Amino acid sequence: MEKHQPKLNIADIVFITPYYLLADGIGIVLFFFGLDDFFILDAIRFPATQVYLRMSGVNATFDLISNLLEMIPYAGALPISTIGWILTIMADRSAVVSAGIETAGRVVKPLDKKGKVGAGAQTAGRGPTVPTAPKPELAGSN
Repeated sequence: MEKHQPKLNIADIVFITPYYLLADGIGIVLFFFGLDDFFILDAIRFPATQVYLRMSGVNATFDLISNLLEMIPYAGALPISTIGWILTIMADRSAVVSAGIETAGRVVKPLDKKGKVGAGAQTAGRGPTVPTAPKPELAGSN
């Protein structure tokens, strides 16, 4: 079994953590003054962090969920995104957590609209099956 190699290095963690702390700190200060940032902080932080983490190859599920929770008005004053960032670091650093996330992704099967495993479900590790439209036949071809 090969050794787990984290994708986030120490420099990433040192430079990105203050970004989260500053954004959440501004949100908390605004909350104590009875204000809301009206998703401005989220609009700046959410795409930047998701693009960076996805391009780095990091499983950014915890960060994605925490950023979506930040969209709830006044619940965004809590340091949810910083907690999500810490969970993302833990998932990247821990071989056990990374393996668990990958296993859960393979086990969970998407459901169709009726709640049953449908055509969009994953099959035997081959990925989702995508229905395709029939190819139009050209006039005069046999």
